[in-house]
Amino acid sequence: MSIDGDPLAPARDAATADLELGEAPAVSHRASDHKWVNRSPAGVQMPMSTRLRTGMPLLWMYAVRQVNLRYRQSALGLAWTVVQPVAILAIYGFIFVKILDVETLDQPYLLVAWSGLTVWMYVQASIQAGAVSLLNDAYMISRVWFPREVVPLAPVVGGFIDLGVCAAILVPVAILHDGRLTPALLAIPFLLVILVVWVSAISVLTSTITVFFRDMATIVALVIRLLFIGTPVMYPAGVVPPEYGWVTASNPFAVIVDNLRAIIIGGVWPNWDLLSLHLAIGTALLVLGMWYLRRIELRMVDII
Repeated sequence: MSIDGDPLAPARDAATADLELGEAPAVSHRASDHKWVNRSPAGVQMPMSTRLRTGMPLLWMYAVRQVNLRYRQSALGLAWTVVQPVAILAIYGFIFVKILDVETLDQPYLLVAWSGLTVWMYVQASIQAGAVSLLNDAYMISRVWFPREVVPLAPVVGGFIDLGVCAAILVPVAILHDGRLTPALLAIPFLLVILVVWVSAISVLTSTITVFFRDMATIVALVIRLLFIGTPVMYPAGVVPPEYGWVTASNPFAVIVDNLRAIIIGGVWPNWDLLSLHLAIGTALLVLGMWYLRRIELRMVDII
């Protein structure tokens, strides 16, 4: 029975009649036409350039979400970006300078250490978060399709805040310790490009492997700790014996740190040949990681 004056009465009466006859009311389910919401493999068949272009807004929103989650309900908030490297600088500086008496090759130790920490804090935070990113967001991946590379790349983009804060502190530290402001500073953006490419490549590859091999997350954490010692973060690269110079030259992060110091402290142009080689290798690894992630992304739902 309809109620006089009720505009919804006819529809309500029709639904009630259907239920009385034992029939379920008809419900309209219209699939979303949003380019990110797609449960079919159409996104996998999408050209990589199109995936990257259409996924940029989502990548930015995802990176902002990562930053908000990191500092949510934190007393210091963004100040942790400075507190952590300062604490490391104080502890390791005391150990390397006062106890082990590591040579600084007449370079200001504060400038040597902070330039290394500027690079390393970004590397460590981005790779560790990226390696487990796909597992941590399994609930979202299992429900809706979107470019999966957005997930491991979000910590890389979100880490730009930490990198920017440390870099902003590096400038006055360089000025106070007689750092050389020369035209070679124009080469720093090229170093940052290589840094982002390598961090992105490692993040994408390790996060994809971690989906199928859960021990990869533990391996990454261990390698990061060992790499911290093997990378001249808290000491100059010049103290490494010449017979082990190939170890430093094969480490992209060591090459970036060493050339950053050469620019800031020495005022000289970086080693373009070695940097270009690492850029080519890092780009190849990034392309490989994106290709592999795209190839197996439909299988992730069944595993995670």
